[in-house]
Amino acid sequence: MLEITQARYKEEVSYKRRKLDLEERQLLLRENEAGLISRSEYRKEKKHIGKTCHCSPSPPSSPPRNPNRLASPDWDFEKLDEEMQNSSEVEIMNGE
Repeated sequence: MLEITQARYKEEVSYKRRKLDLEERQLLLRENEAGLISRSEYRKEKKHIGKTCHCSPSPPSSPPRNPNRLASPDWDFEKLDEEMQNSSEVEIMNGE
């Protein structure tokens, strides 16, 4: 399960990186067309897109926890055994 999670995480990061690179290229093109940057600046910046180190965090070692879900309480097995024993005794007394 962990391998699947890590593979999915890497695919998602790769997809988002490609999408961001595309948006950066589109922005550079619009800036060039608007005359904000020269053609040589456009080409220079375009070469750097995707080559710069976009250090991504390492994939999670375990799937993220659902924040809407409460943590399971620690079980008190001795108390649970007593409750189970008491409920069995009550059922026997009631003829169930």
